Amino acid sequence: MAVQLPTYPTPTAPELAQLDPGKPLDSPGNVEALLERDDSMRRYIDALKTSLRYYEQRGKPHD
Repeated sequence: MAVQLPTYPTPTAPELAQLDPGKPLDSPGNVEALLERDDSMRRYIDALKTSLRYYEQRGKPHD
């Protein structure tokens, strides 16, 4: 008998803030965009870890 287990949604990759190629990388606007990108990627990584933990736990027997 097959047991249908619920699925856990995998996160969608974030849309990253764009850099202004006409300005230096360390310009205020580009620094702000880089910080936003960093925050987005950290949230995405955390969501991926949560999803992975869920799927790892699915395969383990319960007490």
